[in-house]
Amino acid sequence: MMDVHGGEIYKLARELNCSSKDILDFSANINPFGFPDWTRIHINRFISELVHYPERDYFELKNKIAKCYFSHQSNIVVANGLSEIFAFLPYIFSERTPIVPVPSFSEYVRPWFSTKTKVITVPLREEDDFEVTSMIWSQLENHIVNVGEKNSIVYLGHPNNPTGKCLHVDQLRAFILKHPQAIFVIDEAFIDFVEKKKNLDFLENVIILRSLTKILAIPGLRLAFAICNSSLAKKIQDVLPSWNVNTLAAMLGCEYFDNELRNDFSFSKEVSEQVSILRDDLLANLNNILPPQQLRVFASEANFILLKFLNRSSKEVVSKLIKEHKIAVRDASTFPALSDGFIRVAVRGAKENSQLLKGLGAYASANSRVNVRVNARANSLMLVGTGSSVGKSILTAGLLRIFYQDGLSVAPFKAQNMSLNSYVTIRGEEIGRAQGLQAQAAGVVADSRMNPILLKPNSDSGSQVILNGKPIANMHYTRYAQFKSNGAFDEVKKAYDSLREEYQLVVMEGAGSISEVNLKQNDLVNLNMAKYANATCYLVGDIDRGGVFGQFVGSIATLAEWEKKLIKGLIINRFRGIESLLKDGIDYLEDNLGVPVLGVVPYLKDIKLPDEDSMEFQGEKFHDDSLLGDRIDIAVIDLPKISNFTDLDPFIYEKDVRLRIVKNVMELGEPDLIIIPGSKNVISDYLNLCERGLDSAICRLVRSKRSMVFGICGGFQMLGLKITDPYKIESMESADTLGLGLGLGLLPIETVLEKNKTLLQTKGIHQESKLSVSGYEIHHGVSRVVGECVVTIDNMDATPLAFASIDGQIHGSYLHGIFDEDQFRRYFLDQIHIRKGQVPIEKVTYAYSVEKNLDALALALRKSLDIKKIYEHIYGDQS
Repeated sequence: MMDVHGGEIYKLARELNCSSKDILDFSANINPFGFPDWTRIHINRFISELVHYPERDYFELKNKIAKCYFSHQSNIVVANGLSEIFAFLPYIFSERTPIVPVPSFSEYVRPWFSTKTKVITVPLREEDDFEVTSMIWSQLENHIVNVGEKNSIVYLGHPNNPTGKCLHVDQLRAFILKHPQAIFVIDEAFIDFVEKKKNLDFLENVIILRSLTKILAIPGLRLAFAICNSSLAKKIQDVLPSWNVNTLAAMLGCEYFDNELRNDFSFSKEVSEQVSILRDDLLANLNNILPPQQLRVFASEANFILLKFLNRSSKEVVSKLIKEHKIAVRDASTFPALSDGFIRVAVRGAKENSQLLKGLGAYASANSRVNVRVNARANSLMLVGTGSSVGKSILTAGLLRIFYQDGLSVAPFKAQNMSLNSYVTIRGEEIGRAQGLQAQAAGVVADSRMNPILLKPNSDSGSQVILNGKPIANMHYTRYAQFKSNGAFDEVKKAYDSLREEYQLVVMEGAGSISEVNLKQNDLVNLNMAKYANATCYLVGDIDRGGVFGQFVGSIATLAEWEKKLIKGLIINRFRGIESLLKDGIDYLEDNLGVPVLGVVPYLKDIKLPDEDSMEFQGEKFHDDSLLGDRIDIAVIDLPKISNFTDLDPFIYEKDVRLRIVKNVMELGEPDLIIIPGSKNVISDYLNLCERGLDSAICRLVRSKRSMVFGICGGFQMLGLKITDPYKIESMESADTLGLGLGLGLLPIETVLEKNKTLLQTKGIHQESKLSVSGYEIHHGVSRVVGECVVTIDNMDATPLAFASIDGQIHGSYLHGIFDEDQFRRYFLDQIHIRKGQVPIEKVTYAYSVEKNLDALALALRKSLDIKKIYEHIYGDQS
């Protein structure tokens, strides 16, 4: 029976009346990760070269191939796929008889039929797993002797298609040397997918055939080559058409070999390693899907696997998979020497392999072993962005709340966060503030696994590195780059794997933009993490900033093919206006990118949740330029290394408060209350305060009783008499020259920055009002009172949590979140009203309820996103 080929997705799409993109193709054995990052870029670059014919002798391409294989360009022949060479071999060696072990690639023998040449086939034995055994070698030798060495041409696959078996190279070499006048055609089209490959070295009577079509995933371009002695090479070259390889394929081949030579064949090595992992996982699952009495799975060393159904026909399996699941597999019963029931499946990505297993599992009978080992990283979702501050954190929180409401056990995860706004877990671990909020949205207790790496910038080129909730070092970005490449990703994966074992679903958040091509190599937070987690990814763009369509198109244009495959949907965020006006833009995105827009999220101005990024602090919600009236005027000092600015959030929505940011003395005026917020680098921020003249301005206003001041954490330390940094926690200067005598001198406290960091959640009582407060502490500073002041808040064991001057003008505390409690916040504001001679309000006018707002966020996302499609992406179509 004549063989047919796989990869007929366009024909299948016509028959099914669907798009070719809807078909999951397991019938063609192509690199599952797609073509390399540089391919699309170079195709675009080479387009202008299409006005010229390619080099007729392909000098440059042959030269690069020869360098890679320690040969000479006279030994190289390039072709438009290996089928082109196979097609001409019967005419070059018309006096010879082909000898072919079967099953094998049909193009070995098909061209010989047109010459009416007898083809000798040697059946490989199923009971030997289709290995080339000593018995097969003997049979081949007998045929060579009978035909005559000078009249023999032997075809061998290494690895063989469709069996996936490699030859034992030592046996092969010995056999070839034993028959020096026979011609041996060794097909190594799939050798790049074999992890522990062993290549045959150059021999005079051998034609080694290699293909770039498979490893580069370019079957639509096609490129292959032969390596053989110069005499054989000339014979093949003489019969091939002129300009048989197109310009794009030739130039991509040159680029590929340049890259491999430059990078020690890193691309092909990585592909073979990753394919080996995927193949072994797929083999294990296939062996588990049906008992051996119903399905036989043949071990493979290549990127495809041969299967035999013992009680079903090949056509039945192939037909049901394509019609019911839109999965295309190869009917292998059409290979010579294979009977009905055989199919061949390619090795694809983990998620696609899971879909194949699901489709094949439909054939399991009641007494079958249907214990499919689902990939442990299968159910994950990740939101990535076209840039920073596009709303990933809040959207992640909203989706977590939806899944929590729907009864799923779910957890947040962000591999690496860069933020000065941190959160302390109940275990005393420090993570990003956003992950603390997301854990609350998921209805779980936050822990360091949800944000294993937190970076807290303390200079323009360095950060404090928090690993698994604890600070480990201050690192310059070059040192951190080394840290990332030496074990950081292992820590990240460990944290993620632990969450996956505990929760049904992990919702991950990327960082910044996915198009930072300069950072991809050591990426551990965006698509490399998504690849590890086998996550469904959605790309978020912020339309409020303008240019969202360009954001999406540009971001995806920078992605490698494997990265593009991870992006399953687009989310347009922060839209103000009439949604129907976006239709043309949405159609453009879907037509040009082939990715659906999952929804348009409106600008949610009424949902009040803490932001993570200090860019939001600089944004409009912290600026109130309206008339003051009888409201309390609160001026927040803008610090370059501001941290935990969410301490201010509760004031934003109080109707009797005007909250504004102050950058200089002119903007300061005479506010009722000055807040000096937390700082990641207290010393540099204090010096910056002095450079702007704000230190003396604040002191004049407070001492003249025209303004009150409240310092939180770093701001509290600045209110004191002295800050020293003997261990260079924040300053690179010696303690003798920097960090002595720093402070506004408004509270009688002295602070030393210690090596160990205080990390704790705590509760306390405000002494005057007897109202409860709660929050968390994150600081290196240890402050001691050296003069007269008042303890205003202490905890249950009488440890002071906040201090004030005797006259009540000056307040300070290490407690982040000190104003979150509604009753205490109202009391504090009313005391300012009384100082101003105004009537206090005396009742809570705004309830700072994160829970209420999380539920409102979830409702808004249910209305604006295709939640059903999101579930389908994560779990597959459940209908």
